[in-house]
Amino acid sequence: MKASEATACFRFLGEGLDPDVVTRRLGIEPSEMHRKGEKRRGPRCCTPWREDLWLLASSLGEGATVEAHVGALLNELEPRAAEIQELRSAGWETSFFVGYFSNTDQCTVSLSAELLRRLGALGAEILLDVYPGSG
Repeated sequence: MKASEATACFRFLGEGLDPDVVTRRLGIEPSEMHRKGEKRRGPRCCTPWREDLWLLASSLGEGATVEAHVGALLNELEPRAAEIQELRSAGWETSFFVGYFSNTDQCTVSLSAELLRRLGALGAEILLDVYPGSG
């Protein structure tokens, strides 16, 4: 693992969300989607999903910076800002979720003012899940 690695996605999350409607409205195929009550796959396969989800993952590799991941997602989503605002008005969580993994116990995530402006214009939260010393 490098000194740090990151992953990022944009998601709609909430009860009553229809992932197929989100796909049609945005014209983007999700990286992942599920409905509440569906069985999980993988190691947590016994626990059903508690919420509905539509998720678009960054196509950049883990070596890309947080700024690059979120910027790439924004490039794809900004032309659909009006549709995102309409879907968001239904009350579902609209957020960018970032996983940041560091080989050290202390780490810094930097986001430019321009990226923060773009996030604010889209009206989405950014959630940083930081894992210091995870290497």
